Amino acid sequence: MAGLKNEGIVFLYALLTGMTAMSIYYLLIVLRGIFRHGRKIVELEDLIFWVGISIFFYYRMYVTTYGSIRWYFVLGVVGGVFLCVFVKKKLMFFLLEIEKRLEKSSKNK
Repeated sequence: MAGLKNEGIVFLYALLTGMTAMSIYYLLIVLRGIFRHGRKIVELEDLIFWVGISIFFYYRMYVTTYGSIRWYFVLGVVGGVFLCVFVKKKLMFFLLEIEKRLEKSSKNK
């Protein structure tokens, strides 16, 4: 059972890897909203992001699975990305609800 436990831990690391990658991309999107710039700069940012994330994925895969590609690592990364998207949507919904309630309470005064 030690092998199954190890694979479960690797899967959790993969989830965190996917969530980290998506969080960094969300940060990049926010920075693009704050600092507007042209298409060529956006393309350069994307290139740098993908090269950096590829190196990060390889490093995480090398550390957790000794460089071999495991299906549960890939599945964990994809699951981490979807989990991050889900959490972001729920957080945005929650923040919009708070904003609506604050606007409604300020109109009543």
